[in-house]
Amino acid sequence: MPGVPYREDDDPRVVPARALPREPRPVRSADEGDDPRPGLVTHVQRHPVPRGPALEGLTATGAAVVALVGTTLGAVIDAAASPGLGWMFFIAFVAMSAFVGLRLRGRDSWASAAVPPLVFIAAAGLAAQVAPASEGSWVQRTSGDMAAAVLDHPFMLLVGTALAVLAVGYRTYLD
Repeated sequence: MPGVPYREDDDPRVVPARALPREPRPVRSADEGDDPRPGLVTHVQRHPVPRGPALEGLTATGAAVVALVGTTLGAVIDAAASPGLGWMFFIAFVAMSAFVGLRLRGRDSWASAAVPPLVFIAAAGLAAQVAPASEGSWVQRTSGDMAAAVLDHPFMLLVGTALAVLAVGYRTYLD
């Protein structure tokens, strides 16, 4: 500016903050290194949590529910069609044990040995409710059918449990 003495405020590189509206600065991450104030984190990039095979799958409770529903369905159909438990119950039990073993998550792998025997006994008790009534009280009939299922067919109980444990071992080996 001609005729006006020079002042620091007249320097074109230095503009007072209130003279012009501020332009928004782009948000930069601390990794970019162009932040005029080092040490100040203006943006944190969030990485998604990796979800590996150990975090996916059924929990122990979910495995018990799925196995119980599938095995009970086979047991009820079998008990309604014929007296006692037959092949439909055993096929459903072994299939559900294998499914549960393959779908259990890693930290619930202990359930592969605990869930199948419990499901076997519970499904036998639920199937006793559909079977033709015999003499005795409800408690005697149900407990008698549950005990008979375990004592008459221990091989099926062991096969289903072993299959679930082997399926968990196979998944662990693959991971």
